[in-house]
Amino acid sequence: MVAAERLARSILDQAAQAIVVCDETGRIIRASHTARQLCGQNPMLQPFDAVFPLQVAAQPERAVGGPFSLVDVLRGERLRDIEVCLTLRDGQVRSLLLSAGPLLGAQGEVLGCVVTLTDITERRRAERELERQARELARSNAELEQFAYIASHDLQEPLRTVGSFVELLARRYRGKLDEDADDFIEFIVDGAARMQRLIENLLAYSRVTTKGREFQPADCTAALGQAVVNLQLAIQQSGAVVTNDDLPTVMADEAQLVQLFQNLVDNAIKFRREEPPRVHVSAEQGEGEWVFRVRDNGIGIDPGFFHRIFQMLQRWHGRGDYPGAGIGLALCKKIAERHGGRIWVESKLGKGSTFSFAIPFEGAGRNG
Repeated sequence: MVAAERLARSILDQAAQAIVVCDETGRIIRASHTARQLCGQNPMLQPFDAVFPLQVAAQPERAVGGPFSLVDVLRGERLRDIEVCLTLRDGQVRSLLLSAGPLLGAQGEVLGCVVTLTDITERRRAERELERQARELARSNAELEQFAYIASHDLQEPLRTVGSFVELLARRYRGKLDEDADDFIEFIVDGAARMQRLIENLLAYSRVTTKGREFQPADCTAALGQAVVNLQLAIQQSGAVVTNDDLPTVMADEAQLVQLFQNLVDNAIKFRREEPPRVHVSAEQGEGEWVFRVRDNGIGIDPGFFHRIFQMLQRWHGRGDYPGAGIGLALCKKIAERHGGRIWVESKLGKGSTFSFAIPFEGAGRNG
């Protein structure tokens, strides 16, 4: 009997959790080493509720917490992973997960109960810190998006003024000054035009989240059709052929879906080889999502550039070779992510590219 008692005590003391055994009146008859450390006293034969004055932690589904009691457990109820708080003698508050169950006799009568307490204080502290950082990041991103929108919007008016006067200067004095002056004027006109396109692209980027519409059923075939209409001039000038399979209807911001298709098809036309561009758009069901693919026969992309291709202001060709501000694919990425999806590319130099993006069936992103 003595050996059995020692064995039971040894097993309790080896446990990392605080384990307490109570009799049918709620008095403590056994306590592990961790439990004795937690309460800071000898708890034997004292009421559990007096030694461990626990407060049930407030939960989203419970407006307020309240004192914890063993009464229901001593009536035969089992509890699992109830979050409680314990104020120690030095004033510290520990967060604990409590599980408890009755000890039953041969006839099913309640002889007492066993309570386990797992200290989750550090875990809760880490979770709160992560939540704080997430809120701070969200606030910072919102401020950054608002700054980009305001800055881009406010820059447009003085840029229009500069552009207008430079164009007037070019019309009046081109050919009347020396050759260098004509070149300088052309550089200014070109620079102003590129700055205007850059500002428009930055505005479009900032509006993905700040001006996004509610997600509604969007016909992807119609969205692609509108994108093709918007690109009609580029298609005619390049001799491009754009084809597609039957595309699904998804929960999305339709205007942004048009922008996503338009940017990807425009890229396929822009980065073409000598032969006319051929672009094909398809879709297939994945696991909980639709996967869209925009395949072209263009110049392809060096795989070493894949990790930067969707970043802002990234270009993998010189401005003189291909036009653009380096924002189009970053905009595609932001649109896909707003819809709870993702975007990626597969390509080889000289072998064309396939840009793929996924959108969840239920539109799991930021709606609005």
